[in-house]
Amino acid sequence: MADDYNLGMTLIITVVDKDRVVQVSDRRLTKPNGEVSTDKTNKAVCVGMGHVHFAASYTGLAFIGREKPENRTDYWLLEHLGSIARDGEPSVEHICRSLCQQADRTLSRLRGDFKPLEVILAGYDQKNRCFRATVSNMKVNDSGFVEVRDHFVSDVQWFYPWSPKPVIYVAGALPVFEASDPTAKALKTSREKMVQYLKVNRGKLAEQQVADALVWLTRAAHTHKDYGYLIGRDCLSVVAFPREPRRRGLLSYTVEYPAKRNKDTLFTSFYHPIAASSVFYAPHLADWYMDHMNVEADIAPELPEGTEQPSRRESGSAMASRVRIKIHNLPSPPPDG
Repeated sequence: MADDYNLGMTLIITVVDKDRVVQVSDRRLTKPNGEVSTDKTNKAVCVGMGHVHFAASYTGLAFIGREKPENRTDYWLLEHLGSIARDGEPSVEHICRSLCQQADRTLSRLRGDFKPLEVILAGYDQKNRCFRATVSNMKVNDSGFVEVRDHFVSDVQWFYPWSPKPVIYVAGALPVFEASDPTAKALKTSREKMVQYLKVNRGKLAEQQVADALVWLTRAAHTHKDYGYLIGRDCLSVVAFPREPRRRGLLSYTVEYPAKRNKDTLFTSFYHPIAASSVFYAPHLADWYMDHMNVEADIAPELPEGTEQPSRRESGSAMASRVRIKIHNLPSPPPDG
């Protein structure tokens, strides 16, 4: 394993259900020894274009090159996904092939042989067909170890009204479910029970409840003695919805619980911290015109010295006015030509 590159190994869980796609990933970068590299990161990107919109999360290399903030893999992913999706109206398959080519060119310039990277994309095309796609040079061998292919390959899976749903997929630290030890077997059983839980309660669960269930499974996987250290407990979830005329916003997220059902944005995001926090993180965003990095909000910022603290009533009113935050409205697409 090359010492120059941190690994951002994680667990990415995606559920494809009726009228929504839910994807959960560990948010923070983790060093190979399990230590948190930095707290102000995430592994999720939302791409919202007229012809396609999807969430993307990655596992593998945390930095494309030396461990420097500008080399973070999430920045690289945001830049290239936004650029590819803005180039005309490429199909989902074309987006995945282009990302494979970009990844091949970029990683070939890095020293060393161990450069694993896998990206999971899930969302909808312009006909509101639901998909889940994988762009990866990773594979897990029979011993549970990650191996690296000499090039990236992509796979796109489409879901139609007659497709069985909900369906749950896991990527990243797969050995936590597939190893032969008792803990992995217990986690595999928990995963199967989670699928049944979602099937039995489909239509009854709000998007935040589904996200919370996937976060519970992620944190349970963290307990695996051999592979759990690769999986963080601080999670970010993204829910994608089919395009409708009323959905004019790109992304919203909420700090109230239980959250109200989303009706006016393509994506909703929830931050699932492991401890109480006034700072809420959202995924990176790409629209027709620009990329938006490091989206976060502090609902209880520290006031400058000498500033009078608001009363409990004023504070409560301010909190109530900010329980649901919309990042920005979806802009109109650029004119043809």
